[in-house]
Amino acid sequence: MDNESKQVQQLRDAYLCMLAERDYRFRYDRIGAPAMEDAFDDPEHPPESVDLLEHFRTAVQNGVYPAPNLLIFVANCFGKYLEARGELSLDDVFNLHSKQKVGSPLQAREKRSEDDEILMAMALHRGANPKASIADAADAAIKRLGINDSTGNIGERMQRYYKRLWSKMEKQMEGKRIRLDSYIP
Repeated sequence: MDNESKQVQQLRDAYLCMLAERDYRFRYDRIGAPAMEDAFDDPEHPPESVDLLEHFRTAVQNGVYPAPNLLIFVANCFGKYLEARGELSLDDVFNLHSKQKVGSPLQAREKRSEDDEILMAMALHRGANPKASIADAADAAIKRLGINDSTGNIGERMQRYYKRLWSKMEKQMEGKRIRLDSYIP
């Protein structure tokens, strides 16, 4: 076993010892650490660096030891940065460069978060008002969240997103429909 593998195993051993403590496990579960561990298991859809850094920060702020995979990721990135001796930026090593049509990963993440908030408000509005149209739900959500949509572009975009999301959910649920009246005695 080489030196790096030995260090990784020591990290994992310390991590497992801490997880055995009840109070620590509660804090660990509360910040979503198990989900972050699972994120490394899918090689086809690796987690985004921004999400990893946010989780690292959240773990440290809550007194939780970040998952060994996450520590290794951060250590490797900082190692690349230090070894490059000024040739690479932190954006380079953490893959935080702006992408065409998306912009900065941090800004794109913030935009997705705002869109998700609007979609949730639309769904809640339609749940409370079943006869409301998608356009009415978008307008109500934007108004409720205090978003300035003087051009109407946000409302139109959110209507498209909502329809696409609803269609995707319906496809996933095809063949899985349950008749609730069959469960009523």
